[in-house]
Amino acid sequence: MTAVFDPNYAYITSPFVSPLVLAIVRLLFAFYSLFTLIYTLAYQGSNGFFSYFTHLTYIGMTSYFWAAGVQGIVWEYTKRQGAGRYLLRSWPRPFQLAHEWLWSTIMSYPIVVTVVYWTLLASSFSSLDGVDTWSSISMHAINSLFCLSEVLLTHNPAPRWIWLIVDIIVLAMYLGLAYLSKYTLGFYVYSFLDPKKEGAFLAAYIAGIGIGEAIVFAIMYGIVRLRMRLIPAPHSADVEKGDVMDLDQASMSTNREKATVGSASP
Repeated sequence: MTAVFDPNYAYITSPFVSPLVLAIVRLLFAFYSLFTLIYTLAYQGSNGFFSYFTHLTYIGMTSYFWAAGVQGIVWEYTKRQGAGRYLLRSWPRPFQLAHEWLWSTIMSYPIVVTVVYWTLLASSFSSLDGVDTWSSISMHAINSLFCLSEVLLTHNPAPRWIWLIVDIIVLAMYLGLAYLSKYTLGFYVYSFLDPKKEGAFLAAYIAGIGIGEAIVFAIMYGIVRLRMRLIPAPHSADVEKGDVMDLDQASMSTNREKATVGSASP
């Protein structure tokens, strides 16, 4: 018998708001990030746009919020019609795995992008004009806020460790794309990838980003596991009845009671 995908509806629920509110917030994030992408592409031009890891991860984040938001909206609409339909469960297994993997990138890539930008690439930030400043902040700061909102404020489960390996492989594949872009476009999309300029530091930068991804993934994994322990995902029956918020509040109350009893024990 095939196991039910996401039996507790973790991907479309939150400990703090209803599934409908969560879906609306995700769609607002999706609209904002899509607008940022389109406006940045129109303003800066398409030359090399898709060669930047920042842009590729932002596209991935935009896709995730659209997918997650639509999932929640469809669930809420069909539930109100009397037969809730959770699209992820009806999708082929490869699409379910793709959603799991995409969530693992949302959990870690934005933090890596933010750290790399503000430590290695932000020297020219003060010289940016208005549009470039807004675009840079959206893709190198607000992206991490969106990431943390998913980590801390939803019931999203901790991703499997296999996705860390996939994420690092993707980083390695991007390295090939970056050097291919140098050949086709005539410039390095990131200055620290220039072997003539960086010399021996190039290998350190590349290895450091891979190690940084592993560290960020592990930290975020730990935070998600802690959140799952403190605020467990709702039971499927409660989601289907629309009692998600009541269950979350009861769960948090139970956890507080346990902590109180524990502190009162000799």
